[in-house]
Amino acid sequence: MRRIAGRLGLEDEVEAFLASEQWVDLYAIFREQLVTGTTIGLKTVAQLAGFHWRSEDAGGGQAMVRYAEAVSDPDEVVRAEARRWLLEYNEDDVRATAALREWLDADARLLPCVEALGNATAT
Repeated sequence: MRRIAGRLGLEDEVEAFLASEQWVDLYAIFREQLVTGTTIGLKTVAQLAGFHWRSEDAGGGQAMVRYAEAVSDPDEVVRAEARRWLLEYNEDDVRATAALREWLDADARLLPCVEALGNATAT
């Protein structure tokens, strides 16, 4: 975010946002407060909040392939489809983040804390 802000001349605005109470690092919150038994990347944890990506192959590797197609494929149809896929992928990431934040503010609060589970976690 800072790199993009630097290119656009928005460094001060971005720094003010990051220092504000509006900025919440969901990854840090999730890492510190929840135990899942699996990875804690957005593609995994957003599913706990009931979110599902529209694309079955939504992932960083596929996004890199699609980006390469969008900027350099000689076929305009392939470039257009890759741009459409990337837009949907990024839009879903934003929606997944919103769904995760809403879930953390509501339903996740109903989960028991590790200490409340007692010895069940030791086995």
